[in-house]
Amino acid sequence: MSNLLKRIICTLLLVLVSFGFSVNVSATNRYQWITSTDSITVSYDTQSSKYYSEHGKVVDAWISWKFTKDGARKYIKNGRTNELFQEAKWDDFSYILEHNLISKNSLKILESVYYDVNGNVINSTPFNENAKWNSIVPGSLGEEIRNKFSGFLDS
Repeated sequence: MSNLLKRIICTLLLVLVSFGFSVNVSATNRYQWITSTDSITVSYDTQSSKYYSEHGKVVDAWISWKFTKDGARKYIKNGRTNELFQEAKWDDFSYILEHNLISKNSLKILESVYYDVNGNVINSTPFNENAKWNSIVPGSLGEEIRNKFSGFLDS
C-alpha cells in the first residue's frame, strides 16, 4: 500500500472517530442534572424544554428519572398493587421520561413513558390535557425540579 493511501485511510479514520465522539458527547450533554438520591438521578432535556409567558410563566419540559437497579426494583415492588406493574416486562424497568408543565407553585404531568434497561418502551401513559395541576410539596423532588427553572419562573 502506498504512503498516500495510508495517509488517506488514517485521515478518514481520524475524522470518523472524531465525528463519533462529538455525536456521543452531544447526546450525553442533552440532559442536564437536577438532583440525585441513592436510588435515582433526575435530569431534564435541554433540547426540548420550552418557556412560556402568555398566561403566567410555565416551563414545558421532559424530565428523566433514571433509577439504580435497586431503586427500580423498589419502585416496581411499591407499584405491584397497581395492575400496570403486574406483567413480567417490568422486571427490566430502568427509567421514566415524563413530560411536565411546571409553574411557580405547581406542576402537571402530561405523559409518562417507561423504559427498560435496553431503551425499549415498556408502557406509555398519556394524561388528558385537563389533567390536574399538583401543588409542589416543599422539600420534595418536585420542588428541586421547579427550582431548576426558578430563574425563569421567579423573574
